[in-house]
Amino acid sequence: MPATGAARKSESDQTEVQMETVGCPVCASPGEHRFAQRDFFCGLAGEFGQRYCTECQVYFLSPRVPESAIGGYYPASYVPYQEPGRTLVHRLADTLGLTFRRRRIVEKFVTGGKLLDVGSGNGAFLRSLLVPIHRRPSRPPTQPWTLHAMDLSWHGGPDLPFPFHEGRFDDDQPPMSGMDAVTLWHVFEHLYHPRRALQNAAAILRPGGFLFLAIPDLHSLEAQFLGKYWVGWDPPRHLATYSPKGLQILLQEAGFRLVASVPDVCTGELFLLNADFFLRARGFNTRLHGSLVARALLSPFMFLLARLGLAPAKVYVAQK
Repeated sequence: MPATGAARKSESDQTEVQMETVGCPVCASPGEHRFAQRDFFCGLAGEFGQRYCTECQVYFLSPRVPESAIGGYYPASYVPYQEPGRTLVHRLADTLGLTFRRRRIVEKFVTGGKLLDVGSGNGAFLRSLLVPIHRRPSRPPTQPWTLHAMDLSWHGGPDLPFPFHEGRFDDDQPPMSGMDAVTLWHVFEHLYHPRRALQNAAAILRPGGFLFLAIPDLHSLEAQFLGKYWVGWDPPRHLATYSPKGLQILLQEAGFRLVASVPDVCTGELFLLNADFFLRARGFNTRLHGSLVARALLSPFMFLLARLGLAPAKVYVAQK
């Protein structure tokens, strides 16, 4: 790819990263430049351009950090890497059952079997599948889960209660087959090769198996209201922000049928992160998302938005 600029990994690391220009991840169109952003999430230096494809309705980064250098933009402090249960916030979330909502989404379609969680991070979702939960008699009983995790590295502490596969899902096909479910919780927007990832998912799923993709929702209230300061952009890590149209094109190409889209887990943390981004862009060094009280006060409102289908992210459910 032709180089169009340079970014720096951090203020203290003056090693320049040569940027690359790319087209739409769905149709390869050059798109239209809409705005440029900084990394408000981790505070790393650089500016990254958001382009929009009018045909696929997809936003994508160009210029962007090349795949060979993106690891420098995932510091150890990156929130999804933090060990579960380490803080009062994590323990309160467990008490409220927030970590089990994604499990309930999956078990509406698959009630047990073999499951691979891609981008497993600290393993919080997989651990939730190991905990027995009470189910109403009207619902079918669940079967035991056989769990697998995949990520670039393991971030869940020394105890590893399920097989872990190190690698890139959009490059390395995991050594397994006949899976009943594959989950990617806010991973798909990070991938440099989305088509290959969907092909790998189709290859390891059994006929009739399910794929679950959680991605930021471009049409959410927060995205519409906050514009370029929306947390869902997260440059340079989020390479594309997919529309339902663009996502459906990619799914159909890989042999999937889209069967549902439902609101993803929604708490006050994302709203507060958005507030942090907005204020940091104006020179304030805020950490509102770290306030347990503010999260607790906002959570009922965010749950209401989710019930109304207005959560800042959605889970797309596709069947092979």
